[in-house]
Amino acid sequence: MTEEQRDATVGRVTREKKEADRDLAALRSEAVRLAAIFSRLGQVLKEHPEHVIFEGEPFSTALGPVVQSIFRITDIDGGYTKNLVADIRAAITRAKEKGEELNGLLP
Repeated sequence: MTEEQRDATVGRVTREKKEADRDLAALRSEAVRLAAIFSRLGQVLKEHPEHVIFEGEPFSTALGPVVQSIFRITDIDGGYTKNLVADIRAAITRAKEKGEELNGLLP
């Protein structure tokens, strides 16, 4: 491999590693967002389950005031969470592989 080819490869792998790290950070951020929702949902279910409302669902004020407990059903979807975890695992693997590939290219 010529020096020019090696430089091009190092540049490409560096970009791919940064992209993998950025993707992983975004996925982890989404996991944190879901964790906050799950925590809030658990607290409302524990204290006032009658106050759990899903977006677009009618709610009667006869049950009491609504206190920030409107949830999107898509946020609580187990399939979405399962796919998110799988994507995080794949992103970790990709970032690690790109890091190893980059280390192998550097002197």
